[in-house]
Amino acid sequence: MKPTMPDNFLKGLDPQQQANCNSGLKDNGRAVEMVHGRSVFYRFAGYCDLYQAANSVLGPWWFSEAVYNSWLIRYRRMRSEQNISFSDFARAQLALPDSWNSKEGLYRMTIGAGKQVEALVGFGRHQPLSGSRDQVLPNGKINETPNVFLIGGEKQYYFKVDDIKCFKIEKII
Repeated sequence: MKPTMPDNFLKGLDPQQQANCNSGLKDNGRAVEMVHGRSVFYRFAGYCDLYQAANSVLGPWWFSEAVYNSWLIRYRRMRSEQNISFSDFARAQLALPDSWNSKEGLYRMTIGAGKQVEALVGFGRHQPLSGSRDQVLPNGKINETPNVFLIGGEKQYYFKVDDIKCFKIEKII
């Protein structure tokens, strides 16, 4: 099965999901990939909340095992010099503000042998530390740090949630 073009992939999503993809991934280098079996992906998630899909185990944003392994190496080198948790280190790499995802656990999704799934793939955009580019946040508070950004830039995969439900997901941390 040949993967679709990014625009066709986005048309299959609701308007909010389309907006999330457009604001989450850089425009250049975005593509649709067919991910084949024996692939492993990771994501941070908190409690399951139907109203905050970004925090759910079944959220659409994932990163590859290669990215995870490279982070472990870099994190182990730097943690002796800086007092930083692995989730805070990853937060900067993924541009994942705490207001979007509490990162209470790290989950692994395994796509089994003989399976395949389509994903929108690209490099994450930098995001404001607060999770909002606006001066006034959704909770009515003033954004004190609109110009402080998490760097992002890591390769990320956006899977359709109905596709994710077909694969084994386990909590590893």
